[in-house]
Amino acid sequence: MKKTPLNSSIYIDFQHFPEQDLLVNMNSTNSINRAEHILKVSFFIELIEKFQPRYVLVHGYAKDMEFDKQLEKWIREVLIPQIVNTRVKKLAFVADDIAEEITIIPISSDDFLVCIFSSEEKARNWLFESS
Repeated sequence: MKKTPLNSSIYIDFQHFPEQDLLVNMNSTNSINRAEHILKVSFFIELIEKFQPRYVLVHGYAKDMEFDKQLEKWIREVLIPQIVNTRVKKLAFVADDIAEEITIIPISSDDFLVCIFSSEEKARNWLFESS
């Protein structure tokens, strides 16, 4: 696990598995505020652009995955276009604090698939299943 400082008080934890073409983001605590959350997401996009994985696994909390209109607009207009310009084919979110797998979320793209899971095992199975 690499712990990379974004500034003096905010860190992002990630792992890169080149043999699996996988990049994993570990959020060990709930985001303190939206600005911190967006900063972490923005930096993780930079890591995606650097490593160019086909598969991405993001650990987080369900409350961080609730989208209001402003955040949803930023995701659609900024985040998705950046991911589309990479090799990512599947993006899995793991939220241990949700009860069941969610199969439809309000962000998606024709260029890659997005899904939220209640466990890492389910997420990895989905990421690596043959298409």
